[in-house]
Amino acid sequence: MTELVQTSAANVVSVPAYEILVVLLLQGLCYLFRSPRIGLLASYLFVYRLGWPFMLSHFGLQHAPWLYAYGAFGMLVLGLAFWGMIRDSN
Repeated sequence: MTELVQTSAANVVSVPAYEILVVLLLQGLCYLFRSPRIGLLASYLFVYRLGWPFMLSHFGLQHAPWLYAYGAFGMLVLGLAFWGMIRDSN
């Protein structure tokens, strides 16, 4: 865990401007059409997608348990979000 904290504190993650623009447009449309859950899900997927290359480039495949845990936790949260959206549709 210490290695993850040190790596996160010492590195910079750069995000292309077109990706930020796409997420902002998508979020704006979601909130305009009154579907904040989908907007929050889009934000989650964007941040999750940024984290995957960061984890892979800084920890590599030799630290596969970190990558597996990151992937499993991401899929669990995504699945729970979809289940929550389907189950509680107001």
